[in-house]
Amino acid sequence: MSFKKVLFIFIVAFLCQLSLVNIFAVKNTGPNLILCVMIMITFLYEDGFRSIPFAIFFGLLLDICAGLYVGVTPLLMLGAGIFTEVARIWLNTEKIYTLLTTVLIITIMYHVLYFVAMKILGNPAGAVFALKGLPLFVIYNCAVCAIMFVMMHKKAEKYHNDRYSI
Repeated sequence: MSFKKVLFIFIVAFLCQLSLVNIFAVKNTGPNLILCVMIMITFLYEDGFRSIPFAIFFGLLLDICAGLYVGVTPLLMLGAGIFTEVARIWLNTEKIYTLLTTVLIITIMYHVLYFVAMKILGNPAGAVFALKGLPLFVIYNCAVCAIMFVMMHKKAEKYHNDRYSI
């Protein structure tokens, strides 16, 4: 995927994260579009790991614009990007269930580590409060990634390098 397309997709995801996600939020929970875009690009494209710096940058912007502390989201985006790249190497990227399993694991890790980081930094929220929104957060992220998979899979497939073809 080209640099311009990735930049455009992340800008749209960032702007939608700050505006449209709140319209569709249920119980103050909505999908993390920047995380979903980074997972999709990294998972579907051979050179998708190049989207990780974009996710780190836009995660930093998201922390600056709407976060309590600056720097937590970019660190978690880096970890999620590395996990996604490793999963892409070991798993079949052509099946949606492998993508949804990866999104499920990354979303849970992201949410739990975000809570731990906030607790270390002094946020008084309790574990019950933080984990109460986790099932909805997982459902939202899986739904967004499933929709993106259906839209992006065919375009990514024609650039896929099949190591078994002659």
